[in-house]
Amino acid sequence: MRLLKEKEYIEEKENQKIINSYISFNINNNYTKINALFLYEEQGNINRFDFTKDNNEVVEIDNTLWEGIKKMYRITTKKPYNYQGFYKSYTSMINNLSPKLITSKKQQIRTKMKRDTFTTYTINEELLNKSIELDELQNPTRNHFNKTLIDTLNIPIKKPVYLLEDDE
Repeated sequence: MRLLKEKEYIEEKENQKIINSYISFNINNNYTKINALFLYEEQGNINRFDFTKDNNEVVEIDNTLWEGIKKMYRITTKKPYNYQGFYKSYTSMINNLSPKLITSKKQQIRTKMKRDTFTTYTINEELLNKSIELDELQNPTRNHFNKTLIDTLNIPIKKPVYLLEDDE
């Protein structure tokens, strides 16, 4: 799963894709989209798959970054001004790269005077684990994976099995 890779790896692959492309500007390249996701996370001051900020807290997103993201991900909504809108567009960006990886559920809490609506986000662990199993077949040592993200998601690292040839 490319979403678990380090930023440097993604930037290197993005540059390779652009160099090897026939078109001079490759906006729909997945590596370009993931790199834009990194920039969006930096602007929002969050880590990957982090939904812990207060929804009403104000978030500042650069206008040029937002316009680029809108074109890349084909988003039609307005630029988010708080973390509630930030998370909504963030999950749609992640699900654009890996469908059904994050699910959202709206809930309401009613008090005597008002009604509060909040959204909870969950990671589809079954899909994540299947993707990691496939990644381990090609890359058993998990080179270029974001180690802090692997630790945060509690993904166990299996020791690689090497087949040795007979000396006979």
